[in-house]
Amino acid sequence: MKQELTLARTSGAVGATRRCGLLGPLRCGNPVTVTLKELFRIIVAIEIWGQVLKNRRMRFWSNNLAVVNAVNSLSSFSLPVLALLQHLVLRCLQLDIWFRVRHVSDVDNKVADASSHSQMELFWELHPWAEGTGFSCQTTCGSS
Repeated sequence: MKQELTLARTSGAVGATRRCGLLGPLRCGNPVTVTLKELFRIIVAIEIWGQVLKNRRMRFWSNNLAVVNAVNSLSSFSLPVLALLQHLVLRCLQLDIWFRVRHVSDVDNKVADASSHSQMELFWELHPWAEGTGFSCQTTCGSS
């Protein structure tokens, strides 16, 4: 039986991926939309923690309805979003990860927002059991 995990968006995903070489669809000259950035964070989570998440069910949470609809329907009118969706599907097939995205309203997204906006006092108040130290993407997935 597969175990289901959930992840909320976190800050720093785009900066981390520059070091990990995952910028293909973002280099095509198209504008980088909020939808593209939010979807990119999900892919970064799969790339960084894919081996840990292997053979599991994943539920990602996003406050962006366009991302929720694009991932759950595996379609979009945006070619860069489609390119990221293709990457997401391929990686999840390789790792046997079943995924869905659920919408979380901005009102209920306080932990992720506090983290993304560097409001650490509020973050620790809302999420006191979080690990006190992070990790370096360079040591986890190599530099490119």
